[in-house]
Amino acid sequence: MGIFKGVFALAVVMVFSLLSCGSAKPPATPFGEIPKVIFGYGGGFAGKEHSYTITERGWLYSGDGEISPYKYLGRVQRTKAAQLVQLFTTLGLHQIDYRRPDNTYFFVGYSDGKMQHRIVWSNHREVASKVTDYYQLLMDVIKPFLKK
Repeated sequence: MGIFKGVFALAVVMVFSLLSCGSAKPPATPFGEIPKVIFGYGGGFAGKEHSYTITERGWLYSGDGEISPYKYLGRVQRTKAAQLVQLFTTLGLHQIDYRRPDNTYFFVGYSDGKMQHRIVWSNHREVASKVTDYYQLLMDVIKPFLKK
């Protein structure tokens, strides 16, 4: 009977440990979270900008610059999020200096506490295909969160 109690107590401790690890609450804003990628679009008649932020830990936010600038959308799988964030520098996007917005524009950026970089382009301007491919990849990843 003593062995059973010991195994049961160990199992209870393990279950509570696992539950506490997986239930981390996301920060209210992505400001303190680094590294992260920030991407989105803006311009047009209203001149508004809408952004999405994915942190390395997988927290996903949207923002539109209004009074409540950030809304938590959900969590991207942590390993996938870390790969997406790292891909910005792996592709060499931090070395591309391109800021040519037009009436409507798209952007993708990166921040890691040491470096901040942002690329801005328009439908009517040429930018390296790896920039637009990366942007499309990010949009594809967040698509399921936008339908909620």
